[in-house]
Amino acid sequence: MNVELGGGDMLHPFHPNIDLRPLPNTDIVHDLETGIPLRDNCADKVNANHLFQHLRRKPSYALMHEVYRILKPGGLFMVRVNDLDRVFGDLKCLWQDDKENAWKLASSIWGDQDYPDDLHMCGYNYSYLEWLLAKAGFTQIERRHVDNIAELLVYARKPV
Repeated sequence: MNVELGGGDMLHPFHPNIDLRPLPNTDIVHDLETGIPLRDNCADKVNANHLFQHLRRKPSYALMHEVYRILKPGGLFMVRVNDLDRVFGDLKCLWQDDKENAWKLASSIWGDQDYPDDLHMCGYNYSYLEWLLAKAGFTQIERRHVDNIAELLVYARKPV
């Protein structure tokens, strides 16, 4: 089984899609800050695409442990977040020369705020995310290439 966490209304190749909101492409409506409603060692892959910045700091760390719990040994966790190192660097340059694009980039920090839960509660850079994943027990933690330089994609494995 391949699990999508916080996939919202987007169509995903991974199912079940577990999200807080009852949207057409949500398979399980659940508050992920309270855990993942799946059994231990049931998932081959777990994907979290721009979920973790929407969670509070302590529940987001607890959710990393929950992902570890549901992954099978050797399972893959793919997590994508905004890369605050790059966002802040770009924002500083843009704010001086291009305030319109700086304002758009600021949504990487605070969220788009299009609906009540569309706020960013946490921020990550690679070293912080790597440290959190290692504390949760993951190994083979590696940064992957993404086309959007303001994003950070990290793969981590549950040891066999």
